[in-house]
Amino acid sequence: MSYLHQEDWVHIDDYHKEVDPLKDKIKELQTVIDDMKYDEAYVLSWIMGLRNNARNRKEWETVAHCDHIINLHSAVAQAQAHQMRSE
Repeated sequence: MSYLHQEDWVHIDDYHKEVDPLKDKIKELQTVIDDMKYDEAYVLSWIMGLRNNARNRKEWETVAHCDHIINLHSAVAQAQAHQMRSE
């Protein structure tokens, strides 16, 4: 903020000293989020496999539990794609 006859400038080196570590932290956190999304889809694909095996053995209580867990997640499409790749 500047006042009349007074300037409040941020020196470019001070700016970079403050902002660059924050940009690095953002990249690091984005990597963590991406890894967690992959892990969610991977685990969900295993649960889908368990559900399919339980369905083949007619273990309906296990199928219901697996369905409940699967419905809690939004990564179902990614998990199905992961399951197709692993078969």
